[in-house]
Amino acid sequence: MQRLLPLELSSIFFATRDVPRPITRYFHSLVNTDRIVYPTRLSLDGQQPIINHSAEDATFSRRIDPPTPGFSDHELKAIYRDLLRLDIETPDISFDKRIPDPAVVIPRLTRRLVSSSPKSLDEDIMSLSAKLKTRLSPIASQYPIEYHSEGKPYSAVLNALHTNSLIAPLPLLGIDMPVSLDIMKPLEWASLVDACLHYLDFGAIFVLFRAMKRSLQPIDPNLCHHVLELMSKEGLLYEIQAFFSEFMQDQSEEGKLPYLLTALCRCHLYSSAIQLLHSREAQGHIPSMKAYRALIVALLHSSGSGNAPRSANAWNLFYHMRYVAHPIPSVQLYTDMILACAEKREPDTLRGFDLWAEMTVDKRLPPSVESYNAVIMLAARGKDSAPEAIRLAKQMLEVGRDANGKPALRPNRETYLALLEAYKRLGDVRGARWALTRLATVGENGRSEIDTWALRHVFQTYGVYRPPFRKELANIKPKANPSKETQHMDDENDLHLATLYLPRGGNNDRILPQTSQSVIAEVDALFDRVVQAKQSQAKQSESGTVEGLFARVENLYAVAESYISAYFRHSSLPQTISKARAIHTLLDVDWSPNMIRMCLQHCAFNSKGTPTAQAIQFSDELWAIWIKHVTEVEHLPGRWISTEPGTPASRASLPVATLKPVVISKIWAAYIHLKTRAGELDSAMALVRLFHQKFPPEAARKHLCPDIPTNSLVSLSGERTLIKVIERATIDDDTVPPILVFSDMSSLHQALVQVQRAKDIDYLTFLLHAYAGYVRDRRGMNLHVGDVKEGWRGRMPMGNEEVAKARRRMRAEWQRKTGRLQPALPRRI
Repeated sequence: MQRLLPLELSSIFFATRDVPRPITRYFHSLVNTDRIVYPTRLSLDGQQPIINHSAEDATFSRRIDPPTPGFSDHELKAIYRDLLRLDIETPDISFDKRIPDPAVVIPRLTRRLVSSSPKSLDEDIMSLSAKLKTRLSPIASQYPIEYHSEGKPYSAVLNALHTNSLIAPLPLLGIDMPVSLDIMKPLEWASLVDACLHYLDFGAIFVLFRAMKRSLQPIDPNLCHHVLELMSKEGLLYEIQAFFSEFMQDQSEEGKLPYLLTALCRCHLYSSAIQLLHSREAQGHIPSMKAYRALIVALLHSSGSGNAPRSANAWNLFYHMRYVAHPIPSVQLYTDMILACAEKREPDTLRGFDLWAEMTVDKRLPPSVESYNAVIMLAARGKDSAPEAIRLAKQMLEVGRDANGKPALRPNRETYLALLEAYKRLGDVRGARWALTRLATVGENGRSEIDTWALRHVFQTYGVYRPPFRKELANIKPKANPSKETQHMDDENDLHLATLYLPRGGNNDRILPQTSQSVIAEVDALFDRVVQAKQSQAKQSESGTVEGLFARVENLYAVAESYISAYFRHSSLPQTISKARAIHTLLDVDWSPNMIRMCLQHCAFNSKGTPTAQAIQFSDELWAIWIKHVTEVEHLPGRWISTEPGTPASRASLPVATLKPVVISKIWAAYIHLKTRAGELDSAMALVRLFHQKFPPEAARKHLCPDIPTNSLVSLSGERTLIKVIERATIDDDTVPPILVFSDMSSLHQALVQVQRAKDIDYLTFLLHAYAGYVRDRRGMNLHVGDVKEGWRGRMPMGNEEVAKARRRMRAEWQRKTGRLQPALPRRI
């Protein structure tokens, strides 16, 4: 029998290390070399051969081996599990999730560590010596050590740690101890730190870490980074530097840079953060990719007005990093940039897919779940690319399936939210139902992840959905058994959703609603289910945390806005008005500006001809509420005005108006259009003059956006961003105050022309040209463009310096060819 080499034996063993039976059979066959030789001819009675064969016949006789049983299913599955195993790194559990609940740990620490008896004289002397020793140490100059906590769950433990009044006092700083004092376990320290971070008590953080140093407790680097992340989000520059100098002295300056950059951006010091990064480059210290990513993400997700210019700076910095420091970005940075393409007002689909192809095909970087979520959201933002989002989700499930059929990259909450965005664009109610049922069980331990955004997407999907024109055209078989109505659904998810909120009785639509009445019935049933669940949770929340299907739904009024949008499409105007009033009565909330805008636009543009008396009455009520709201906040600085630099805590105390300029302009334009259709031209002109009074055109030249880049030259040296991929002329200015444009006033202008009201026409023309001229001047002042003159009467065309250079070059070429002076090109007014 053919022997196997040791290498072949080892390969068989490792391929079937969980199944020892094949190897056992092989070695058993090696031992039993003397096999039984069966005779070729037997006697008639079956006892012995009739003829005795010679030795030669016996040698050439055929040997018959007993049959060997095959592999069992368990053995085959073990072999396939080894063959199909992929070395995909599973993400570790984040550090903050491993921290135990402080509400459970702190009472136990208080009972164990805090002494209830008065301190002895020795303890007082030791505590006084510790204070003197600490005061003389260089660490004390980094951060103040005076601390006293009151009224917090950890106050007793923190005060005892600070004054060294524990049952077992800590040693003095500077005294060498052979072993550490295990007064608390590492997770108990982490839980106490997490409780201090919850109250943003950073003085207590320094007290805790100094106590850890005195007890010679090893400080976990993950705990330090957990603290520094929150400090950077709060913009605490001084605390970050003090923390590094006291507890992370072995760390280099590069480890501190990401947190400093994030803190500067949180304080709205964006130019200072960019200059700090470029100064490190000029000194020859190339920052790490973590530092670049921290600054880019902070610029992309900055709060307040002027986000568009900061996003342009982030894109320039991304390509600058690839030129001077890191040619190949990380998977996390690719994911951030693809998600930035998806989150734009007009998604940059081509750029995002180019980055995806570059990461997966050119660089061969393995995508993660977050990467797939980003590219799925990018495809879902457009109606034409929404089917591609569904295909990418299926591709994600097919990556790295094991022998049991489980995917290596499993969908999570963000995946289904992105799919809901795609189904909303397509108006696919069935897909939205499926994604909603998946969200109901996708959380840890099967908990629900249905939140406000998920329900908003579902209701907006119903608003986009178009039922058939005639129900008879739908291919639906007659119901055979009313008790088995859900048997025609594809899977158990539809059955679960049918029992969840679909209306019962009187509706013969089994799969999709076939009429607008069926759509309204479904959205009513779902919204009533959500309201009932939130009301029951509010009653039970006093006893403890309530975990329900809609426990993560926090903003119920935002869900109601999307719910009303379905009524705008599938219901009549009187039913929509009554439902909107009933919702505000049920939830006991005030009318939001967004809800007022939706209702006014629906009353003004939903039909042709003269609006009904009910629509006019309802619009007048909303306008009275809106004017009252504008009057209350008119003394506050507008949301389009950039705020002063400062920490998030300092800015939180400043009152800022919440009205967006786009919402203000749309509400005014919708009500003016409604009054024009109703024939009330005097009221419409009064509204125009009121808008002129509250938001004059001169305001467009004030409060310029400070973050728009003004330098257009490309240079390959210096402390600056070397690569510019976003042209300044293409950067949007989202800090423009409320204005009126001609497209909003076209109906009023046409009505004034028909009745020949010359004075009102002249005033309206003057006002619209004033708004357009001042916005044009604002554009030139932001970009430092010289071809845009001041004043609304400026006749220079809109554009950037590239347009002006091209026109001058064309004029010079024409003069050189003809030898005469060309008249000026026609200019747009």
